Amino acid sequence: MRRVAVIGSGIAGLLAAHGLRRAGYEVTLYSDRTAEAWLAARPTGTAARFAPAIAYERELGLHHWEAEAPKIAGARVVYCPKPGFALASLTGRQSAPGAAIDVRLQSHRWMHDLEARGGEVVIEEVTAARLDAIAAANDLTIVAVGKGELASLFERDDARSVHREPQRNVAMVIVTGPPLERPETPFVGVKFQIVEGVGETAWIPYFHRDHGPCWNLIFEARPGGPMDRFLEARSGAEALAAA
Repeated sequence: MRRVAVIGSGIAGLLAAHGLRRAGYEVTLYSDRTAEAWLAARPTGTAARFAPAIAYERELGLHHWEAEAPKIAGARVVYCPKPGFALASLTGRQSAPGAAIDVRLQSHRWMHDLEARGGEVVIEEVTAARLDAIAAANDLTIVAVGKGELASLFERDDARSVHREPQRNVAMVIVTGPPLERPETPFVGVKFQIVEGVGETAWIPYFHRDHGPCWNLIFEARPGGPMDRFLEARSGAEALAAA
């Protein structure tokens, strides 16, 4: 049987591992943390995905939260040429719903699922030197990490990269209380707001590890602008106050 190694236990790495295992490959997943450590970690990104991604998870038998998670049916986009002045808005439905599931839940469950389906999970922080040994022992090695030593092995593609510095400082706040149904939108969906020269915000229906359906708020602040107020926040309460 052909052997494949996957480095990284986020969404991309785990979906690749499950897809390859389903296709009959011998798969070893390398993760820098256990499934339980994933579940106990701090929140890490919104991970909202559209219908094609959800359909693939369903095909792999991995969309375990379908009955509980909010279904993102569409979006409302509001454009403001300056703060406080909404010039235009656009509301539309998707052809099929998406979803935003807490990554901690997914990685925890999907790592256990992979082992149950015959894959191997190795808990190890893979270094560049170790990567060479892993690659030599496998027919294919997939690196699915976004930071750290391994990420630095992949050079910047100047032809595809417009900027050299981050164009936004991004903050995430998770809140309960406000209903998922909003009067201005005839379905449960994402609300995007674009403020010229300031940044962008998004209200995303979300399924949280502990609280279930709630809102995930994303703030994409232009550095130095009026929305750029989260850098000093050291707790969820401080981030919420800044929001």
